Amino acid sequence: MLRKQLDNENRKTINSFPPNVDLDISGSNCHEKNDGLLRSALDYIYSNYQNKIVLSDLAHLCCMSVDTFSRKFSHEVGLPVQKYIKKFRLEKSKKLLSNTNLTVQQIAYQVGLDNQSFFNRAFKQAYSITPKEFRKIPE
Repeated sequence: MLRKQLDNENRKTINSFPPNVDLDISGSNCHEKNDGLLRSALDYIYSNYQNKIVLSDLAHLCCMSVDTFSRKFSHEVGLPVQKYIKKFRLEKSKKLLSNTNLTVQQIAYQVGLDNQSFFNRAFKQAYSITPKEFRKIPE
């Protein structure tokens, strides 16, 4: 249900995640209340991924303790919150690398990763290629 409600750009980003990352929580047995709360958290992530996202803020948004929110999010989405945010940011960065002339540093900042060294390591770990090498790949 949540996946169907995502806008086209976010749906494309999620669909481009590696196949072992299951972000579709529509088949889960969560209650409508939890579904709405998780939807609020996902909307917040999609709207604020460029900024620092604090786990306690997401938990507060969903009226849950940090531990409860983390457990429910991981159960329903299949990834811990911070890992989900990192994957989302990296997917956004791939689009920027392909479609803009921004520097790697500018892209790192634009997707909410204010440390270029961390961005380069995370990108290489996720895709086995550096951001600069990714940009050189013909489409």
